[in-house]
Amino acid sequence: MNDPMRTADSTAAIRDAILSCPKILPVGGRSKPCLTRARDVTLLSLKEHSGIIDYEPSEFTFTANAGTTLSETIDTLGEKGQYLPFDPMLASAGATLGGTIAAGLSGPGRFRFGGLRDFLLGCKLVLGNGDVVNVGGKVVKNAAGFDVPKWIIGSLGRLAVISEVTMKVFPRPVATTSAKLFGNDLSEALQVIARLAGSTWELDAIDFVPAESAIWIRVGGPDAANRATLNAISARYPDLEIVAEQPAEAFWSSITELQFAAPEDSVVKVPIRPGDVHELVRASRDLDLTLHCSAAANVAWLALRDADRLAELDRRLKDSGRCGLLIRDPNTGSEPKILLGHMVRTQIEDSLRRAFDPDHRFGESVLQA
Repeated sequence: MNDPMRTADSTAAIRDAILSCPKILPVGGRSKPCLTRARDVTLLSLKEHSGIIDYEPSEFTFTANAGTTLSETIDTLGEKGQYLPFDPMLASAGATLGGTIAAGLSGPGRFRFGGLRDFLLGCKLVLGNGDVVNVGGKVVKNAAGFDVPKWIIGSLGRLAVISEVTMKVFPRPVATTSAKLFGNDLSEALQVIARLAGSTWELDAIDFVPAESAIWIRVGGPDAANRATLNAISARYPDLEIVAEQPAEAFWSSITELQFAAPEDSVVKVPIRPGDVHELVRASRDLDLTLHCSAAANVAWLALRDADRLAELDRRLKDSGRCGLLIRDPNTGSEPKILLGHMVRTQIEDSLRRAFDPDHRFGESVLQA
């Protein structure tokens, strides 16, 4: 389906590869391979274009090549007591910084701290005509010019090839504590989530498992502060259960690594509102899918056991005016439709695509709704 793989270990090599291929798509750790399954396209591996270029712990920023793995980044930041608080996805699966940005994936920590888009300060891009441009900046206080980095997030490699990224980081909390509570039914659980999300308690994450009516929460900070917060919540919700460290880590990891889904499941990310959960629960019964809600029920992860039902899910999302992104598809023999449901193309997006990729080298047709 794809032409032979090319590799690049520098910005210059990325440029040369782009100019020598009529159609090309960048790949990193291949943790989301369905996003780059396309016909007559050369894949450009950036795994050798890795390494942290500049890291200033006192400035809470770093710059790294796009092929740098999340694991290396997390370890390097951890040595200085810092981290990316949006819970980067698929780190253990080998995901890279460039691939994470291109896919636009954020984990449960986005509830309190904001998602990936809130931590990307700037990047170096190679455009479809070979031009190398720097967009955004390398400092937190930078408000000059059009905010192009926001358009790169979620562009799936179809707008430009990311060569370098600059991101801000936060101090890692001294400790984290997790707990869970249960709603008697779906409506009550959603009401509890709304109260928790709108409270003065500074919760790092609020996730929801509808099949169990289980609400998971996480707090970060000194142990005494964590205990005080959970004691206050327990006074309001007496059934609150503190979860031991190991099973808590396993739960949050099951979300960031998509391990809540079976390896043979197709996995789709759907932005939602809390009120949409009722309809998704009905869909989970009809389509035999596993549903997990993150970010206080503002993001849904759907795992389908039967890949043939993706078409029905696509139709339901379109009918309801929602969109979805296919993150994982076990059917390796075909080119999947990766954007599901109701997709909107704006004039400014089309203008940016024409400017960044005038020769359509990055497979724009794959993004057609």
